[in-house]
Amino acid sequence: MYVILKLKDPFLMLCKGLSVFLLHFLFTTAYGGIDKDTIQIKQWILQSIILQRSDQVKSWQYAKRALELSAKNHYNKGIADANIRIGSLLYTNGNLDSSKQVINHSLALYLKLKNNKGAANSYLLLSYINNELGLTDSSFASIYRALGLYQKTSDSLGLIQSYVQLGNLFLEYNNTKAALKNFYQACQISERLKESEGLLSSWDGIGRSFLKTKQFDKSLLYFIKLDSIYQKTNDIYSQAQNLTNIALCYELMKEYNLSKVYYKKALNACIKLNMKTGMALGYYNIGSNYLLLKQPDSAIYAFNQSLVLSRQTNDPLRISKNYNLLAEAFAQKADFGKAYNYHLLYTSLSDSILNLEKVKQIAEMETRYETAKKQQQIALLDSQNKRQQAQRNFFIIASLLFLLFALSVLVGLIKTKKEKKISESLLLNILPEEIAKELKQKGRADAQFYDEVTVLFTDFKDFTQIVEKMDPSDLVDILHTCFKAFDHIITKHHVEKIKTIGDSYMCAGGLPVPNKSNAVDVVRAALEIQQYMRELMDRRIKEGKVPIEMRLGIHTGPVVAGIVGVKKFSYDIWGDTVNTASRMEQTSNPGEVNVSETTFALIKDKFICKPRGKIEAKHKGLIEMYFVEKEN
Repeated sequence: MYVILKLKDPFLMLCKGLSVFLLHFLFTTAYGGIDKDTIQIKQWILQSIILQRSDQVKSWQYAKRALELSAKNHYNKGIADANIRIGSLLYTNGNLDSSKQVINHSLALYLKLKNNKGAANSYLLLSYINNELGLTDSSFASIYRALGLYQKTSDSLGLIQSYVQLGNLFLEYNNTKAALKNFYQACQISERLKESEGLLSSWDGIGRSFLKTKQFDKSLLYFIKLDSIYQKTNDIYSQAQNLTNIALCYELMKEYNLSKVYYKKALNACIKLNMKTGMALGYYNIGSNYLLLKQPDSAIYAFNQSLVLSRQTNDPLRISKNYNLLAEAFAQKADFGKAYNYHLLYTSLSDSILNLEKVKQIAEMETRYETAKKQQQIALLDSQNKRQQAQRNFFIIASLLFLLFALSVLVGLIKTKKEKKISESLLLNILPEEIAKELKQKGRADAQFYDEVTVLFTDFKDFTQIVEKMDPSDLVDILHTCFKAFDHIITKHHVEKIKTIGDSYMCAGGLPVPNKSNAVDVVRAALEIQQYMRELMDRRIKEGKVPIEMRLGIHTGPVVAGIVGVKKFSYDIWGDTVNTASRMEQTSNPGEVNVSETTFALIKDKFICKPRGKIEAKHKGLIEMYFVEKEN
């Protein structure tokens, strides 16, 4: 339920080292005929570093000036240094994707310039960013590259940062022994160099390690020592994170009211800094605390606040954890329907973030880094022994098994080829082609989050009353006829069928392969479906059969999609977008294509639409709706 918060300003000590270097550079070149623009760029980068923790707006302005002047002069080193500053600022403000893009640009320039220190700094920050994005294998890969370059350049400050980050990563994977080893290494270097920032980060890591192993008294000693230092230095950023860890100690000691006080202090500090990632974590922790106090309504409010902020910062790990605790909160309220829905969202999203394969990759990276040569020697001796033994065994039994094996393979190939063709055909009838391929290749298909998907729902008007007047065979025939036609129409428009539920039909555009045309594709399919239904109704009236009309609704937004079930699995989607699309169908009129304001904004240039105004939707309040009349 709990999250231990680490100090995560990646350039705390790097900025200090860089600022010392820049001051030396400016002093020694002030009267030495060095290009004035180069000196100006260095000054702006130094000012950006100094102001990062006290005035991020001005820090950003100086970094942008340095970037613009460097670009004007085609000064690649300056461009890379300025982008490191911008990337660091974007990171601390939760703009992870933008930060990663900027830092990758810096990395490419540093590698081109053969600047090992700059490349190491880039790898370090990428390790932080990838970890926040849930890409833990990439985070480990980046930090090992950074560590190697810092060792090559004998950069002690960089080594401290690398060991602290490695400790953080191992701690997240409950490898406390490896975490403490790295934190103590960082602590030893910091003490030798009398590097205060490195010492603070090391103490923080050691405190969190003791917290992980439930040695709360030892953990509090480190955190309270840190808090006294942060109060003196007025370091609100670090103080907020440390307050969270103090709160967590009290929470695990079951001092829930005391932990709530510290969680709120930490949240207020993050709000003061407008640090969205910290605010998201703050609300999450407060919600967790309310759960322990058996106050589910307050917990749900806090988790929803955290969800909004986590989506803004594109933090899938925090979104997943909020889903998990929202399920617990609704279970406390005995609202088991919502609890189950949130549990499904949690399991789907968490499976895509962390799986056993990633843990295996992380272990392999650590092993390759520390014991590659030793492994090769052991493997060589072992393979020689095994080869000799295998050769003896092989020649004894090979002749006896060959004929039997060849015969069984021949029979098996014939049978398997036929069965494979049948099973692949069935699989493609159940799942989208891309998902089926992933399932065959990996043995599983990970759930995915999609930013923009357009969902369509249909439902026959007064179907219950119509069923009473119809023969069962006619009922099955009409559903089969309609749904078969719908399948043909949506396939033509690149829309994916999701499922049918009774007389309802559900499909979506923009997945499993994301695209920007999903809203237009779905609306085109919808207009064609309603045209088909009008023609069908005319035929049934002429034949003296019961006429059938259909409502149809569309909404666009984010969803989570994946496979549910094990034996009778199916491809499904979840999220508020699905619920809203269903409400659009329920509030539609027969024969019309009813779209939400969100979908309308994406299609208004291609279709003629009739405004309906704001209409009450169940559990959604007033929603702006439109009828799509025809394509332009």
